[in-house]
Amino acid sequence: MRAKNWIEPVRPDPEVVASLARTLQVPLVVARVLAGRGKTDPDEARAFLTPDLNQLSSPRLLAGADQAIARLLRAIRDREKVLVFGDFDVDGVTGTTLAVRTLRELGADVDFLMPKRLVHGYGLSMKVLPDVIGRKPALVVTVDCGIRSVDEVAALSAEGIDTIITDHHSPGPELPPAVAVVDPKRAD
Repeated sequence: MRAKNWIEPVRPDPEVVASLARTLQVPLVVARVLAGRGKTDPDEARAFLTPDLNQLSSPRLLAGADQAIARLLRAIRDREKVLVFGDFDVDGVTGTTLAVRTLRELGADVDFLMPKRLVHGYGLSMKVLPDVIGRKPALVVTVDCGIRSVDEVAALSAEGIDTIITDHHSPGPELPPAVAVVDPKRAD
């Protein structure tokens, strides 16, 4: 059995912690956490503590975002059936809810499907494809899954169904052959 190498947490400089606490008027424990996360500059620490949506980068900077937008707009314009396929964990359920509500607000003909873990396994799997195809969508949008579903997306494409992958997990060596793959962990 291999010995475990423990990585000791970096102990922030007490003077830096005290200075942050004074400058930001926060408790020492908060200043210690900030310094431990590398937020030792007061302006950077303040921005971290009081986030603003204006600080976010444009999501259109993500590879595949423009293709996803164009395909979704076409589906809405042409009244194509869109199926949002979400993972069943908390970010998948939340993301699916947001996607469905937003698409409905935009006038899309949208439905959703979440796999049953004990029946279908994880993510966009071959076991769940009959259920997906049975819904007769023109477009499938994955939420929080699909980045490694190369064969499954190819199977949907063979059925005439376009796919947009939205995920945040690490891609495999090959991206799925979707009309758009939006994942911040893409190499490009």
